[in-house]
Amino acid sequence: MDGKGMPLPAGYPGSPSVVHVYAPLALGPNPQPVTCPSCHAQITTAVELENSTKTHLMAVLLCLICLPCVMIPYCCIDSCKSRTHYCPNCHAYIVMATPPLVLGPLPASLTCPSCHAQITTNVESESNTRTHLFALILCLVFFPCVCVPYCIDSCKNQNHYCPHCHAFIGRHEN
Repeated sequence: MDGKGMPLPAGYPGSPSVVHVYAPLALGPNPQPVTCPSCHAQITTAVELENSTKTHLMAVLLCLICLPCVMIPYCCIDSCKSRTHYCPNCHAYIVMATPPLVLGPLPASLTCPSCHAQITTNVESESNTRTHLFALILCLVFFPCVCVPYCIDSCKNQNHYCPHCHAFIGRHEN
C-alpha cells in the first residue's frame, strides 16, 4: 500500500507478488494453513474480500426493486464477493494452480490433501447468491415462502471439510 491506502501496481518495488501453489490443496472461503511458497513460513492465509461482478449484478437487481437496498451486497453479503488468499508475513498472493477436487453434495471418501488421512468429508451447507435471489423472488411473488431457499440444501453450496484437521477440501455449487 502506498501512503494513501492504495495498492501498489504489480512489479513496483514493495508490491505483493502472486505465488502459485502447486499442491492439490483447495483454498476455501476461510483462512487456510499452508506453507507460503514465497517466504517458506508455516502460515494461516489471510483472506481479502473484494467486490466482484456478482456483487455489482446483485446491487443492480436490488436497485430495480428497492433503491435503499442497493448497498446490501457491498456491506452484508460476503458470498457475492471474490476471495483472495495471501501470506500475512510477506504479503504474496497465493493462487491455486491445480483444479480442486470435483465433489458432489454428499460426503465423499478420499485422502485429505492437508493431513493425508483417509476420510469421509464433513459437509456444511452455505447460502450463496442464488439462495438470496430465490428468496428475493419468493418475497416478491409470495412473501410467506421467503425463508424456503434457506431451509433447502439444494439451494445452497456444500462445503467439504476434513473431519480430522478441519481443512477445506472443496465445494459443490448448485
